[in-house]
Amino acid sequence: MNEFYLVALLLVGVIVVNAGKQLVPRIPEAFLLIAMGWGLSFMPVFHNFKLEPKFFMLLIIAPLMFIDGQKQSFANIRKRFQGIFLLSVVLAVVTAVVVGLITKQIEAQWTFPLALALAVIVTPTDAVAVKSMTGSNEMPKGVGEALELESLFNDATGLVLLDLALSVLSKGTFSVVQGIGYFLFVAVGGVVIGIIGGFLLVMLRFNLNRHGKNPELTTIPISLLTPFAIYLLAEHFGVSGILAVVATGIEHNWEADRLRLTSTNVQLTSRTIWSILSGILNDFVFLILGISLPEVARNVT
Repeated sequence: MNEFYLVALLLVGVIVVNAGKQLVPRIPEAFLLIAMGWGLSFMPVFHNFKLEPKFFMLLIIAPLMFIDGQKQSFANIRKRFQGIFLLSVVLAVVTAVVVGLITKQIEAQWTFPLALALAVIVTPTDAVAVKSMTGSNEMPKGVGEALELESLFNDATGLVLLDLALSVLSKGTFSVVQGIGYFLFVAVGGVVIGIIGGFLLVMLRFNLNRHGKNPELTTIPISLLTPFAIYLLAEHFGVSGILAVVATGIEHNWEADRLRLTSTNVQLTSRTIWSILSGILNDFVFLILGISLPEVARNVT
């Protein structure tokens, strides 16, 4: 029952912020959501609130990454691949390693994997937060698109590196060769599972739409379950669930022409549902951040 109240209050927070944000247009929406979350943290149901990482990754991050993946054109990614790779993979890895080494020098008692884990947490940029703070300003042409692409793969790179750092922490040993091998296995394996799983699900939705009497009752639930199923499948095989759902989202975008052959009602309904869920889940992220602030402050002091 507490979980029900928690979700209900988060939805109330989303409603309040979205209804009142026009009263303070100069304040970024992300700040308003964090402030609302901080206010909600004083309610009894949120006392001693602790975020379960697996719950957060599965129910919030996975569908958000899937949605972001669907927004990206495969042709555009291929065209900008070099820039995306340099910014979101090479630069992210180099930045995390440098920050980890500096942190290790400052905190001599820390091990390098622990310092790297901290660096990886703060390295990836968040496109939602940046767009929220720059939404009222004119951005140079192409910057917004580059930001979305970089952030999409930057988040995935950071999550894979974090998984690697935590794995090293639990084992107590680190090898550069093994670390690179593990990174490639987790990253490439996640992409492969995402592409294969995405292709199979697109074919399933396409055939159900062609032969089913009420396709919206089958294809829309399949669409909603897709990021969760792909994420759990990838994690079961020990590869990156986040990269898997990103790859599946891009696969769905690539197969958009095939999916457009389905009924218009299904397409409009599915697009509307995902648009609403995307906005709510993005708001949940900042609300949960605000709710967690008191617990974080207590741990720091």
